[in-house]
Amino acid sequence: MEKFKLNLEYKVGKAVFSTNLFETEHFKITYKATKSHISLKMAAFVPLEILNLTASIPYNFKADSRVFVNGYQSWTECREMFKDERQSHTFGPTSFAYRRTLLGAAGAYTFDDNVSRRGVFQGFSYMYVRNGEEYDLFASLTERTGY
Repeated sequence: MEKFKLNLEYKVGKAVFSTNLFETEHFKITYKATKSHISLKMAAFVPLEILNLTASIPYNFKADSRVFVNGYQSWTECREMFKDERQSHTFGPTSFAYRRTLLGAAGAYTFDDNVSRRGVFQGFSYMYVRNGEEYDLFASLTERTGY
């Protein structure tokens, strides 16, 4: 994890910004990256709202790698999958009316696009990749400050 790419989308007032820089006129991010973890600390120079933060880490999957991502809700599919599987996100009604009204308020529909492509997985809190008896865990140390 010593090498990673950062993408940040944030809002200052009504203006939205997107960057992969660790320092702008609005903030400075310092980090510590080791083989086992990444720690980011942001010092904001102005009030801002983080809309999306992504740390991309290169990972070499093996032919028999299994991926597990923790689901948002109890009905989200949570099982080990092959690295090139397509994740089913929910069961039941998924129409626009259901997703964008109070009928779907308990799901992830209002904050997640539920991308459904082979090899793209979405989850919450943690995920792991299993290679035989070896596990690589990707997780926040605490959900209070990690998300």
